Amino acid sequence: MGQVLGRQQVSIEGHLGPYVIERPKLLWNPLTECFVMWVHLDSNDYTYRYVGIAVSSVPNGVFTLLHAFRPDGIPSLDVNLYEDTHNGSVNSAYFVRSCNHQYVGISRLTDDYLNTMGLTSTINELREGHAIFHRNSNYYTMISHLTSWASNAVDLFITNADSLQN
Repeated sequence: MGQVLGRQQVSIEGHLGPYVIERPKLLWNPLTECFVMWVHLDSNDYTYRYVGIAVSSVPNGVFTLLHAFRPDGIPSLDVNLYEDTHNGSVNSAYFVRSCNHQYVGISRLTDDYLNTMGLTSTINELREGHAIFHRNSNYYTMISHLTSWASNAVDLFITNADSLQN
């Protein structure tokens, strides 16, 4: 065990640290043959609302931060990734996040998993803690209300679709 991405490796142009690095999500990219990590990257007062993208050849790091940004130009919090393999597709992955605590945004990732290609779907409710899965022609999103650290129920959204592209 050990550190795979430290604060000292992080910089955001125009913003001073120290930075909060949280909610790491990891996917293997078969095209680039590397592990790609997405993290919520923020200031101590949570006003930056960036995402950091880091890569490594091994899952236990050390990871190299490639860039920090707001995907699709949208402040992002409470991040998650979903790799869609139900149709046997390769390199079909999505970034899921709370968009500035206003709605849930889902964006398809580029084939190398290093960027987004624009919003593909939204859930127009104040939510966080997103988990997506596919079963029997349906996509399910388990999600909680936006209550910060207060406990709340988990809700389930279901859609019948061929992909998350719509």
